[in-house]
Amino acid sequence: MFPTGELVFRTANSTINDLSAGLYGKNIVVLALAEPDSEANKVFLSKVLSAAKLDLVSDTFFVEIPAGEPINCFVGLRERPKFILVFGLSPAQVGLQAAIQPYQVTLLHQVTWLFADSISQLEPDRDKKGKLWSALKEIFL
Repeated sequence: MFPTGELVFRTANSTINDLSAGLYGKNIVVLALAEPDSEANKVFLSKVLSAAKLDLVSDTFFVEIPAGEPINCFVGLRERPKFILVFGLSPAQVGLQAAIQPYQVTLLHQVTWLFADSISQLEPDRDKKGKLWSALKEIFL
């Protein structure tokens, strides 16, 4: 049915509009793995973004995505995102077929991407928080 070596991926049933919260004032999409302590994760993420002079509610669409559920990052937005910050999700899960290193700022499809560990892994790890902060400064400050 498919040529040998060809990868087949599930298509996304959901768009970020279906799952998002926020006003998207600065065309920033924040995608995070849905985790049990969701509210604490949002508080942590809000503090991190505020240090970069961003507001989670007014500047972004914030979307929590269940593990393994593909998402379409571009369908349904009124304007194309300028930045997509991804926490705890693989590139394939958000529709990219590219090898992207965590904490490396990457320009793909005219969008600046940043992938990082899940918020629950990131928050207690000083080294990972430092890498995230360096990348956020590179992008926003």
